[in-house]
Amino acid sequence: MPPRITCREDALPALQQAVDQANQVLARPEFYAGIRKHKDFKSTKVKPATIAQLIESCELEFHVDTFEPNEDQGKTLGLFSHKRPTYLSLNATKLANRSGWSSTFFIEDVASTIIHESVHAVDHANPDYRFGHKNRKRGSAPYWIGNHAFHLLTHDPVLELAFDRITEIDEVAV
Repeated sequence: MPPRITCREDALPALQQAVDQANQVLARPEFYAGIRKHKDFKSTKVKPATIAQLIESCELEFHVDTFEPNEDQGKTLGLFSHKRPTYLSLNATKLANRSGWSSTFFIEDVASTIIHESVHAVDHANPDYRFGHKNRKRGSAPYWIGNHAFHLLTHDPVLELAFDRITEIDEVAV
């Protein structure tokens, strides 16, 4: 059973739609098949098939909330914190005014960012494995899987998310 993602009932409609889309991606067999087919991820020795299995069998429920960015988090779209490992936080300001996200595929972009952050949460929940990203490298499991979700949602295999604007806190990039 894949992880389940929730948000507050009074959350912005766009956030509710993005959470719904993220859950739909996590329920799709082709999502996991695509991860399993990937050759290798940067910043880890954990095989893609193992990561796919860890995500697919994760029984955690993640809650998406928002945060008000401080001056160092202005460009940040999403955060994962080891202090609150079942919470995935999105920048409230950027979510409300849609800045920093894809203008054409806003909901899909937010949903894929949620998937990216959930990969960090699954990584955290499995201490015997480490598949985060160091120095925000493209090609790492969180980046590639977030983009894979985006491709499934947009039906565009070329578009990429702007994960270089996402920062994680509390040494997520172990």
